[in-house]
Amino acid sequence: MTVTAKDIINGLWDMANTSPSKTRGKIGSQKSALRGLLSMKVGLDFIVRRPAAELDELGRREVCSPNLNAILRELAGVELLRRKTLRARA
Repeated sequence: MTVTAKDIINGLWDMANTSPSKTRGKIGSQKSALRGLLSMKVGLDFIVRRPAAELDELGRREVCSPNLNAILRELAGVELLRRKTLRARA
């Protein structure tokens, strides 16, 4: 069986969204999974495309900052601008 980047990203996202009842209220592994996603460029793209309600729920459970959605949208805009600049130089 081949493990793809998509499998890893989906696995990390599932871990970040684990129900608090399954983790007995502990959120350390959820935070680590989210950090792992944010450390990958494709992971950041994946998170930015998630529905706002999912990101708000992570903020409500204190897995991440409550304003993660706004921060990610800003980061995505900066990344898009960077890519456009690199293309213009080529």
